[in-house]
Amino acid sequence: MRWKDVPAGYGWISIGLHWLTALFVVVMLFVGSSIRSETGVNDDKLRLHTGLAVIFYLALWFRVYWRFRMGHPGPLRRQQPLAFAIGKYLHGFLLIALGAMLISGPIMAWAGGFPIDVFGLFTVPSPIPVSPSAFRVAHQFHAGCASALAAGAALHLCGSAKHFFFDNDGSLDRILIAAADPAAPPSSEAARPSPVRDAGP
Repeated sequence: MRWKDVPAGYGWISIGLHWLTALFVVVMLFVGSSIRSETGVNDDKLRLHTGLAVIFYLALWFRVYWRFRMGHPGPLRRQQPLAFAIGKYLHGFLLIALGAMLISGPIMAWAGGFPIDVFGLFTVPSPIPVSPSAFRVAHQFHAGCASALAAGAALHLCGSAKHFFFDNDGSLDRILIAAADPAAPPSSEAARPSPVRDAGP
């Protein structure tokens, strides 16, 4: 089973992280957009948003690290170079926006004097003093990154639809099934020579 990426495509680690992050981003954008108050001291949606962020915090940072560590597989044979370059840089933009939100979110909570409570299981104490001005800046930055992430995700979805419905270049298959290992030996069935049939008299 191919876990790591190869030049021909993604491995199962990248595929799993991709879909986990996609689901997380959709849920967090939906919950976050429904939080109307900047303070939200007693807002259940804010606590849900914060609790989910803490639970997936390390996994999301690993997602960012893994992509920059592994790089991107090369373009497919039927894929246009310009489309590949746009997708690659858009992917990097999405990861940077995600990382910025992972940093600004806790700063916003701590600067506002809100403890980061994880579903009542434990609380992450604040390492910084309360600062209304820092809270406002972090809140605006966090909201801006959320808008950028939503716009980038929409472009990514449109690009994926274009690849699937119009280009038909196999791009979607890459993120569904891990690429084969080019260095792996052929299977016994493939390596077994076909029997020579008797031509008869």
